[in-house]
Amino acid sequence: MTNDKYLDDFNLIFLFNINIGTWLSDEAFSSWNDLIQGKTLFDMFKNYFSDKVVKLGSFNRCNEEIDVVRSRINEIEKEKGKRVLSNTFLANNYLPLIFEEPEGTALQSPNYPINSGNNFNYTEGKNSWQLLYKDCLLRITSDGTLSFKFSFKYSSDNNHKATTENFISLHNYLKQACESTFKIKADTFITDLRPLVSGENVELFEIDEEKISSSFDYHEIIILKGFIDINGNKCDQVKSLTEFKDGPDLSGILNQSSWFKLYSKQEIENAKNKNIGYKTDEIFLTDSHTSLIVLRNYWDSRQLELYIENLVLLIELVVAKLPFLDYLTGNVTYEGLGSSKTDEIIAVKELAGKVGESLDLDQLVLHGFTKKFLNQLCEERNINRYLKKLENKLQSVTDASQLAWQNKVANDGLKINSNALKVATVAILLTLILGLVSLYISIENRSSLENEQSTSTISTVKNKKNSKP
Repeated sequence: MTNDKYLDDFNLIFLFNINIGTWLSDEAFSSWNDLIQGKTLFDMFKNYFSDKVVKLGSFNRCNEEIDVVRSRINEIEKEKGKRVLSNTFLANNYLPLIFEEPEGTALQSPNYPINSGNNFNYTEGKNSWQLLYKDCLLRITSDGTLSFKFSFKYSSDNNHKATTENFISLHNYLKQACESTFKIKADTFITDLRPLVSGENVELFEIDEEKISSSFDYHEIIILKGFIDINGNKCDQVKSLTEFKDGPDLSGILNQSSWFKLYSKQEIENAKNKNIGYKTDEIFLTDSHTSLIVLRNYWDSRQLELYIENLVLLIELVVAKLPFLDYLTGNVTYEGLGSSKTDEIIAVKELAGKVGESLDLDQLVLHGFTKKFLNQLCEERNINRYLKKLENKLQSVTDASQLAWQNKVANDGLKINSNALKVATVAILLTLILGLVSLYISIENRSSLENEQSTSTISTVKNKKNSKP
């Protein structure tokens, strides 16, 4: 891209996701599974917030996102736009709870005061740029993932133009500030949540920042209007996007590397080829942890604005699955499940099945291009690899469980056969003993009879002798 072009308006969204399982011991998985099955976790939060003013960390309001999405769908139908989300998606209620902060809550920024709902100035050397820090939202998904969303908006003007280099510097500063804030918010939220779940026989342990740092997942979404010239006028979108894709700036925006101008032709070509946008005046792509949308009409069309809101929601929900998949494949202990913990095997399989259902794009998404975009996201973020790894683990556990059951049956059979042999042996011995006893009695009876007969004969003889004259 030539030096006389600058970035037009853009929205910048940072997502930090971590599963509550990070604070659990392996032994607590069964209780935790009971808590997150059947919306029990959701019910607990809704009941907790329904009758009193409370706080969990910095958050003091709780709403169901399903209501927001249904309202958006109603507006889309009135505007005759693209609905995107299917009835199956809404019926299965994959949508999370939303927690909101009071307006004016501060971001942990070391140099500039940044409060939600307010503009702030980012200064670098003699240049400065004004941005709006919209808010920080916390979503809690049905599988127990905490998803922190930080949203910013930049509006260009003639006095404050942003080059790709300026964007990278600004981006990296905000990312660092959001990451620091996320770690604090996650820790304070869990601290306030701990006494709630203790009543559900779940213990959330205290963990250090290093554990949080190694357990969270990060993704960002950049929505760019296009480009302006040195006078602040809109550049030809097709021409400027062609230059943008053919040069190193696209890779610079995606990777946020200050040395982006040194990228090789192959690196530039790889980034360019990931664009799946159908039109020459748009870009839709995901590269690793960054999803980029360049769409000028988004700022001017309510239909496109509603579509992008749903697309962003789907991106957020897909990447929010990663910490839970990582937890199931890396933290849950499966070794002991093969022999005696049948209930736990079934529980993990049910959870894995629900994760798979919540990522079944053919059932959940109505719009073909949106499915294509999300499939690329799943590929870039290795979602399918996680699912396959989980499937293999569960199959191994199932095989081990079946083998253990077969061994138990075989052992029980051996025990039965052994006991039968013992019973038969005892029976034979008893038969022999009874036979000998019977023989002995028979002999004794015969001997007694013979003695009686002998005595009788002798007596008869004597009587005969005594009777002679």
